[in-house]
Amino acid sequence: MLLFVIKTHALLTMEWKDFNPSMIPTAFQQVKVLSVKSHGEIVSKPRLIGRKLLFQVMNQTFKGVYAALGAGSGPTYQVIPIRCRLHISRGLEGLYRSIIRALSKSFLENGDIVTIASKPIAIAQGRVIPIEYFKTVGDPLYMSKEERKTLSLELSGKTGLEIDENELIGLDFVKINRRFYGVLLPLNANMVAFEISKSIRSSLNKLVDVVIVDTDAGWKTGKALIGLPTLVSTPIGATSGLSIAHCIRVAAASSITMGSGKGVPIVIIKPQPGPRAENFRRREGVGLARPYPGRLNINYEPFFRVKWKELR
Repeated sequence: MLLFVIKTHALLTMEWKDFNPSMIPTAFQQVKVLSVKSHGEIVSKPRLIGRKLLFQVMNQTFKGVYAALGAGSGPTYQVIPIRCRLHISRGLEGLYRSIIRALSKSFLENGDIVTIASKPIAIAQGRVIPIEYFKTVGDPLYMSKEERKTLSLELSGKTGLEIDENELIGLDFVKINRRFYGVLLPLNANMVAFEISKSIRSSLNKLVDVVIVDTDAGWKTGKALIGLPTLVSTPIGATSGLSIAHCIRVAAASSITMGSGKGVPIVIIKPQPGPRAENFRRREGVGLARPYPGRLNINYEPFFRVKWKELR
């Protein structure tokens, strides 16, 4: 990880106009997104992701990595792991209650960001598929789009779950009650993030943003789970107080902190102390529902514009 940060230090300090797409895997340059006009109207003609957009994604990701290593700044100044056990066998309501219990023992403030691993949420929703279904077809991550689409239709018919081919990219295999399952992405992650935020407000009287994070392997082949490629991890659901740029940043910070098998499904992220932090805590839309259902998708965002002074 240290070597990873050292090699990417130049990307954090350069200006975007000096950024060259050859610095990143070719697959990342081929992902198409919808152009979005400044007034928010979505243009139907797809285009290749521009250099500035890719630079913003990488820049925010690496700042999140720095935060996880103890060198945070701005919105991701402090990263606090919450070790706990979430109750995934009692449905979403039981999961929400266990999240509240875990957060009640922490120093949570208005305007903080709470990130939650996607896997417990998906399991609580019952979005799991026995591994036997994949023994003959292999890992969906390395299938073509047509193969994944065919497989998603077959699995939907066999399990009764709502599955699209992009969800199969982030499939994780876990052991539940002595049996292995493939865990899909949570259904309607944006709404789940809002429900968790609402529960926190009603139970703890704290107004926070919630981000649902998936530590997936999709970035290895440039697969865009949210409409654009991501590194380290992918924010798949969030409340309305954070731009996608902020979501990418906090997802990177929290996923490294969560790790694998550490028993850290929740992370609290606090902004850097000072006048800017107070303004950030009072940002517009904190804890509110995102204006569209499903998971995060850049094509449904009014714009993807980073105000550098606010993010640094």
